[in-house]
Amino acid sequence: MDGRRKDFEMFVFQSDQKREWNKVYRWNNKERKLVSLKEEKTQNNTQDNRLHLKVTVYLEEPFVSKKPNTSDIDKNDQYEGYCIDLLEKIAELRNFTYEIYEVPDKTYGVKEANGRWTGMVGELQSGVADLAVASLTVTYTRSEVLDFTVPYMHLGISILFKRPKASMPGFFTFMAPLGFDVWIWTLSAYVGTSIAIWVLAMLSPIEQKKSSVNKFTLINSFWFTVSSLMQQGPEISPKASSTRIATAFWWFFAIIFISSYTANLAAFLTTERMITPIENADDLAKQTKIKYGTLGRGSTMTFFNESKIETYSKMWKQMEAQPSLFVKSSKEGIQRVKTSEYAYLMESSMLEYAIERDCELIQVGGLLDQKGYASR
Repeated sequence: MDGRRKDFEMFVFQSDQKREWNKVYRWNNKERKLVSLKEEKTQNNTQDNRLHLKVTVYLEEPFVSKKPNTSDIDKNDQYEGYCIDLLEKIAELRNFTYEIYEVPDKTYGVKEANGRWTGMVGELQSGVADLAVASLTVTYTRSEVLDFTVPYMHLGISILFKRPKASMPGFFTFMAPLGFDVWIWTLSAYVGTSIAIWVLAMLSPIEQKKSSVNKFTLINSFWFTVSSLMQQGPEISPKASSTRIATAFWWFFAIIFISSYTANLAAFLTTERMITPIENADDLAKQTKIKYGTLGRGSTMTFFNESKIETYSKMWKQMEAQPSLFVKSSKEGIQRVKTSEYAYLMESSMLEYAIERDCELIQVGGLLDQKGYASR
């Protein structure tokens, strides 16, 4: 009609690992909507009495994330990540369908004073959701109200901090490969050897011959030893046995010194010496300059709240006194670490992911506890 097509349909193809092209989406001029063939097949199979579950998720890379520009495709296909892949595999093995939705208050869940739970745990406890798929930490209090699966990942709490910047080289940076005491002893050896050679030359008749052009005066003795130390050829040379023996010992010392300095200089130049102001949780608890906090309404916050260990209890009192130290998401916590004097206490799995993606971040210390991720 008028040269325009009617009732046409188009398909989006995707190549699989076997390099075969499969239909994944369809679009027609009537519905004017991109439809997932996989989801359509799932909906068509709802008549076969398969179990249908409501699945709540919490956005936290790399476990669950939302694909960009996906508002026009089916809801389940808008999400990706490790937990989504795990959910798809479980649904395939156990033969059930599901519908994904984000937890409304965007929290994992903590127990309130009235006994009710917030976040994902609250959604499960109230029966709104049938399954929670996310980086949900197994804790004792959560286990009292939920039945968890076997943990699929083990982790612990650690400290995220920004990488200290290397200091600019100064005028005396060349002295850094060796300690201060080494330089003092080297200077003492230089002065002592120079004076010793001058004294020996003064007492030696051979060195004092009038026909000798280059004599070991005090100034020449100092020049001779420093030239030898720098591996340069001085114009004067010893004639007497006494001065030659003293010179031989000095040359031997110079070889050892230059070799040691060169080896330490190579290591110093290849490895940046950066010192972090904190090394562990004890350092955080003992100071007040660097602020620190956790994700609000999460298992990490609960860990510090319920801990009986003196260091962690002290840290909790510091955080509790300043509610602004708690962040609404790990993304916010990471950004605060990069832009201010702030240490973010987070779970090691997400910490390692953040470090791999941003070289400005480092992990400080080891794990503060041991736990795992599981689904419900």
